[in-house]
Amino acid sequence: MHTNKTHRSWDEEQVQMSSFTELGELLHREHFQMINWVCDLQIKIAGDVSEYEYGFDEEDEDGALRSLKSSLDDVMFHHAFEEDMLFPLLNDHGERDLARLLVDDHALIEPITCRLQAITEEMLNRGIDRHLWAAFRKVSRYLVAEMLSHLVREEMVVVQRLDVLLDSDTDRLLARQHVAERAASCGIRQARAMH
Repeated sequence: MHTNKTHRSWDEEQVQMSSFTELGELLHREHFQMINWVCDLQIKIAGDVSEYEYGFDEEDEDGALRSLKSSLDDVMFHHAFEEDMLFPLLNDHGERDLARLLVDDHALIEPITCRLQAITEEMLNRGIDRHLWAAFRKVSRYLVAEMLSHLVREEMVVVQRLDVLLDSDTDRLLARQHVAERAASCGIRQARAMH
C-alpha cells in the first residue's frame, strides 16, 4: 500500500501548532482567517465575469457584504494591535528594520482596506451596479495581492520567531491583552449593528 508522505495528519498539524508561543498561535489563527476570506474574495472577483455578473449569490448578497465588512474591520483592529503593542517591542529587540517594513506594509494596505470598506458600505446601501462592481473588483485585486504577501511575511519573520523575539511572560501578557481587546471590540460592533 502506497502512502503519500507529503500530507500531514491532524495530529502532526496540532504538534506544529503547539510549537507557537501563545501570542504566535493567536496571530497565526488570525492570519489564517484573513487568508481564508482574502482567497474567497479573490474567487469572487476572478475570471472573466462580465460587468453585469456579480460574484455574490443574490440570495445572500447582503450577508456576504456584511461579512466582508466585518473582515475588513478585523484587519484594521489586527494592524492597530501589532503597531501599538508588538512592533515597538520588535524595535526594542533590535528588529527596527523589520518593524519599519511591516508598518510600511500596513500603510499600504490600510487605505485600500478603507476604500473597500466604503465601496462595500455603498453596495449595502444602494445595491450592486456595474460601476460599483467595477470599483469593487479593482480595489479588491490590490487588496488581495498586498494582503497575501504581507501575511506570508509576518508569518515567516514574526510569528515563527516570537519565541526568540519576546520573553514568555511578555508574549503571554500580549496574547491575553489582545484577546480582551478583541472581545471588547466585538461587543461594540454588535451594539452598533443593533442600532
